[in-house]
Amino acid sequence: MKLPSSLLLCNSDGVVLSGDDASRRLLASRDASHGSITSSTGTFPYAGDVHLEAEPVSWDRRRCLLVQAVSASGRAQVSRGAARAIVQRALLEGLVHDLRSPLNSIAMNAEMLRFSRESGSPGASQEQRQERYVAAITSESARLGSAVSKLVDLIEECGVTPGDGALERLLEEVGRFGVPALRTRQVDLCIERHAARALSATDDLLLALLALLLSVAEQASHGDTVRLATRAGDGETTFEMCLEGAGVANAATASRLSADERATLLLVAARIVNAVDGRIEMGPQEVLRVVLPRAA
Repeated sequence: MKLPSSLLLCNSDGVVLSGDDASRRLLASRDASHGSITSSTGTFPYAGDVHLEAEPVSWDRRRCLLVQAVSASGRAQVSRGAARAIVQRALLEGLVHDLRSPLNSIAMNAEMLRFSRESGSPGASQEQRQERYVAAITSESARLGSAVSKLVDLIEECGVTPGDGALERLLEEVGRFGVPALRTRQVDLCIERHAARALSATDDLLLALLALLLSVAEQASHGDTVRLATRAGDGETTFEMCLEGAGVANAATASRLSADERATLLLVAARIVNAVDGRIEMGPQEVLRVVLPRAA
């Protein structure tokens, strides 16, 4: 998986393995006397006016850190609320397509009704046509109202994980939100469902999975497919995401987020997964895994 340019990948000794020049300079210009950031995999000095957001991940089977250098005022951008806003925006862009169809139909039938009335041609057939236009407008207005209600519900509920811990229910929610979120990128989502299992913790897990789906889709080309499958292991459940299609070998054409937005999605997803004793496994290959403990 290709990391966003503003995100540094460091090993447990603090050695930067990848990242853009600007981020490297921020890390290199630090003064150790100003402080440090400590995680389960290492300690990193930082300058007083630069904050380092860091989360442990498994990169190519090695314990590493995802690190982003941000100013004090930019810390709010690397939060669950910021990640949810990015996901909601993608969802909103996709759901707009569900509103266009009834709107176009209403406009067309309204124009036909206006033309019919202005033509002034008397007769029963003319009245019947006008009644059909009115009926179509009424029907499409109801469909539009339903779509708007659905839009509001989805935006309000986006990222709220079902509380019962059932894997099948969680996957249903991933599909419910993931499909429209990827729609404007012209990327499909395929979910392989297996026997339902309970997870030991689900707080914000839906948000983490949607954030990672968007991150994977950012590397896609139009017409590609993001495939999400679950695997059962010894006391663990693995969510495996992979990209299938031209985007694997070609430059991505479905990208719509900035490097900082992509970094926020990855960091927040890692934070959520780490908080429930899970882990994210990634590497240069086009596969990303989220490994979580199952309920006893």
